[in-house]
Amino acid sequence: YRAHDRVLDRDVAIKVPSDREQTQREAFMDDVRRAVRLSAEPNFIDLYDCGPPEALAYCVERLVEGHTLRERIDAQPPAQPLPVALLRRIFGKLVHAIVRAHAQGVTYGNLKPGNIILDAEDEPFILPVGRRAEELRNDRRLAALLAHLAEARHHQAPPSAADADDLAYLVPDAFGDQVQPIDPAQ
Repeated sequence: YRAHDRVLDRDVAIKVPSDREQTQREAFMDDVRRAVRLSAEPNFIDLYDCGPPEALAYCVERLVEGHTLRERIDAQPPAQPLPVALLRRIFGKLVHAIVRAHAQGVTYGNLKPGNIILDAEDEPFILPVGRRAEELRNDRRLAALLAHLAEARHHQAPPSAADADDLAYLVPDAFGDQVQPIDPAQ
């Protein structure tokens, strides 16, 4: 929900879990507690407040106006996928964000286009809460692979053939037919 904080005179977003999720309040609050450690990090959404788990669970966060990466991908005509340069910039920022999260002991297992908001300048922001255990397997593999590739790049090591194969499987699984093949040398 969009709301206005009258005390600080700013628009905010309020996340209220669905009725089904309300029965899992403690899991929601665990997500909030992990996410608050990343609140001030670039590319993560700032958390301002949350409701107590014994009542209606909610969290108040920075309002990032824009669209999810999933919406942006789906809005593209099939003959005009998102530009490779834009995707590289977005993925680069996301990889650095995940590496920073891991350095603080926080893992984000549900990294997918629907959990990434792009603002008006296409700056990516990772949604702080709302993970689902049953969706984590491939998302964890992709996040781990991206972190591994970032580390390899930092050490100027080329990706292995196995890394390329994993990317060929995991990225289309996450992004559908919006991903166009490119020359690996690029």
